[in-house]
Amino acid sequence: VIRLCGFTPEMDMVEYLGRRTRLGVYPIGANCTDILNNMKTDKFKEHLASYAEEFQGKSLVLSVERLDYSKGMPQKLEAIERYLEEAEKAQKRKQHQEGDVEDQDRQGRLEKLKAHFEVGNPDQVEKSGFRTAMTSVWNRAVELVSEQAEELDHTKTVFLFIAVPSRQTVQEYKAIEEEVHKRVSTINGRFGTVNHTPIVYIHRGIPGEELAALYARADCCLVTPLVDGMNLVAKEFLVAKDREVEHVVPGTVVLSEFAGATQEMFDALVINPYDVDATADAIHLGLELTKGDRVDKHLRWEVSERMRHVVLANDAVWWAAA
Repeated sequence: VIRLCGFTPEMDMVEYLGRRTRLGVYPIGANCTDILNNMKTDKFKEHLASYAEEFQGKSLVLSVERLDYSKGMPQKLEAIERYLEEAEKAQKRKQHQEGDVEDQDRQGRLEKLKAHFEVGNPDQVEKSGFRTAMTSVWNRAVELVSEQAEELDHTKTVFLFIAVPSRQTVQEYKAIEEEVHKRVSTINGRFGTVNHTPIVYIHRGIPGEELAALYARADCCLVTPLVDGMNLVAKEFLVAKDREVEHVVPGTVVLSEFAGATQEMFDALVINPYDVDATADAIHLGLELTKGDRVDKHLRWEVSERMRHVVLANDAVWWAAA
């Protein structure tokens, strides 16, 4: 206001020619109604039942975005490769019954993630004793990952990318597209087997019912832009986490600190997308929180439902009326 108009604003308003204009911060909300309506269709139910069977016993990590240089796809793929490397090392140690080697750097990264989670939303800290219970869960999850004791196996983790083509006539966009395609091929060639392809790459948009079904089935949503506005994918993912719907599973969000959604999603795993080690660790930790028997089912759902409640309350309709 000062730079463009030369006005001197007060705390929450500007006065000019006897008129007052109120100032405020109104983060845009997701189109929750559209997603919830998609979840009522027969196509959604068919897709979700199919995905529930297809990914039975597997972890599903979902990434949905335009194929744009600002979305950090190369860094994301590097983090996935690091995750798969760590999973492979853990598998070999388990097979050879080798002793664990303490990794101070990794422990520090995990503690940083845990500290962010513990701070969360100050207004919610004491509510229902949730923070106390979840801090205990985090302590155990961090222990398991830092000790390389997690049972999550890369052969049971599928990374599903939906990369919508964008500005394909622009040279910079064509270059990032070629880089991503090569990297996906390299990772699948390195870690894939006859029975398993770690990265499923879809280079097109998909119908709303199918996307909602993927949101509902995914265990983790990977939203790691290098620079962004709000990023509604993280919010859309949570809208689909309705525990009353059959085959829907709890899920967590690995979220870039450069996405505006971090200001509302206090239970997300917030990372710097340039730090591939921290991103890989966050994927481990996110899956640990929402899969397996180490975490009580109720608490696993709390991870999703607390953020979902905020997203539903502050949707696109609320934003338009604000």
